[in-house]
Amino acid sequence: MKKHNKHIEAFKRTTIIFGYGLFAVQVLSLFISRIVPWVSSAFDSERQLDVPVLLILLVTGVILPPVVSYIMGYRATNSILISERRFNGVLLGIASYWISQFFGGINSGLIAGIRDVLPESLAAGWPSLLTIALMAAVALHYSKSKNSQSSLLENRPYQIALFAGLLAILSFFIVRSYYSDFTLLMTCVAFILIPSILILLSYKALLPASRFSAPTTRLTMAVIAVGIGFISSAVAAQLLPGGTSGYPILVMGGIVLAAYLLLARRTTK
Repeated sequence: MKKHNKHIEAFKRTTIIFGYGLFAVQVLSLFISRIVPWVSSAFDSERQLDVPVLLILLVTGVILPPVVSYIMGYRATNSILISERRFNGVLLGIASYWISQFFGGINSGLIAGIRDVLPESLAAGWPSLLTIALMAAVALHYSKSKNSQSSLLENRPYQIALFAGLLAILSFFIVRSYYSDFTLLMTCVAFILIPSILILLSYKALLPASRFSAPTTRLTMAVIAVGIGFISSAVAAQLLPGGTSGYPILVMGGIVLAAYLLLARRTTK
């Protein structure tokens, strides 16, 4: 049991480090790929952009949900351990990423007409506001539960939010691929087979830390690991040349996932 506790602590410590690191790199990538070009365009007489409005929309849509979710997860934890508070904050931030990406995709693509009937600010901000509201409900339920001194890993509403967010974004990609050049085989491989294999491999790799946990908790840990890999790919798509096309972003995500799993399995003597 003592060795098991060391594996759990290694998993939590690794998740905190990668969560902080990914958020920092994401902010940096947004600065390089979005903010700098927008500011440069502001001085272009042929392309006048309302940079302050764009910056507000960027912060509201991308940065605000994980930051607010982290704070809510941190404050909802009754444990006196700072590491436990940080861990729960990162967990809620990861769940908010999936959900906000799904809502953002709907807002920009499938239901674009919604922006014609809502005020501009509300039409741009409702994905973030709805994501924060859902994360607030999870944090509130967790803070009122008897196990609020333990991590969110065992919290059922959090597990539902995490799984639903992952399934929702994968479903969105599947639907969107119907209108692209993806074949049915490519769609099944990219958005069903590969995520399933990665979750299964992560599930097996994290068994030392989850051996005495419930199956749903083990699955939650695996989904968190795969989520970190996918978020790394999304960040790499903003930094690497070629955008979202090509294999470099997939390789980057795979490297980050492998590093995460290796470090999460390591224990201190």
